[in-house]
Amino acid sequence: MNCTNEPKDGKIHIVATTGIIGDILSSSLDSHVVIDVLMKPGVDPHLYKATAGDVTLLLNADIIIHNGLHLEGKMGEVLHKLSEKKVVIAMSEQLPKHRLRYIDGAYDPHLWFDVELWSLALEGILKQIQQNYPKVIQDNADRINQYVEKLHQLDHHVDSMISLIPKERRILITAHDAFGYFGNAYDIQVIGLQGMSTLSDFGMNDLMRIGDLIIDKKVRSIFVEKSIAPRSMEALLHNVQTRGGTVRIGGNLFADALDTPGTKAGTYIGMFEQNVTTIQKALQ
Repeated sequence: MNCTNEPKDGKIHIVATTGIIGDILSSSLDSHVVIDVLMKPGVDPHLYKATAGDVTLLLNADIIIHNGLHLEGKMGEVLHKLSEKKVVIAMSEQLPKHRLRYIDGAYDPHLWFDVELWSLALEGILKQIQQNYPKVIQDNADRINQYVEKLHQLDHHVDSMISLIPKERRILITAHDAFGYFGNAYDIQVIGLQGMSTLSDFGMNDLMRIGDLIIDKKVRSIFVEKSIAPRSMEALLHNVQTRGGTVRIGGNLFADALDTPGTKAGTYIGMFEQNVTTIQKALQ
């Protein structure tokens, strides 16, 4: 779908489903663009349902950008219907299938935890925007180049931080399986108590299996996630301690959402840096 006509107010109105997508777009595009984000800080996209206000915002958008791979599970039907009359682009569709993580019959949607992969997805999105609004990309060329360079620097920083953790201690245990791309990209074993979606639950078998690993490998720390209630990791902590093991909560990680604007973790780069600092300190 080609929409090269400029809107009446001279601005291209883009709606991003998540704050993580909204931030990388805002960091890349400034001139002639208005970016709105549907999901507020701390909101779990797996469970999110579109409100009447969201639908109005989506209907008025020139471009809608979402993650795809069922991250916005409960919005799938809405986005599909909108794609029949609007430019609707998925971050995941900018990537070759062989780069995606495929687990238990489904693709992992948490693409942003591999900075290189997320940069490639952004590049694809910007090319799609260019097809519809070439002037926007042209006028933001310097800003885009500067931000992409920051992403390259972030990728190297994360790699160097994780390399400080002794190999045998590189075991990251979290509430749900959101960090698989992170593990593959930065050479750290990742284990989620729940599945890839927070809609999945955990049982005693999961607690015992991961508890056994913690005791066997002498894992120092496990991690809770900001957008998920801590009960699952508290249950795991209790399971290990009642069997004579020693482990602690290593800190809070941001998984599916950013922090509030103005905080360090309120941006994609800041969120990633804060997560890595928390992980490195707790596991080293």
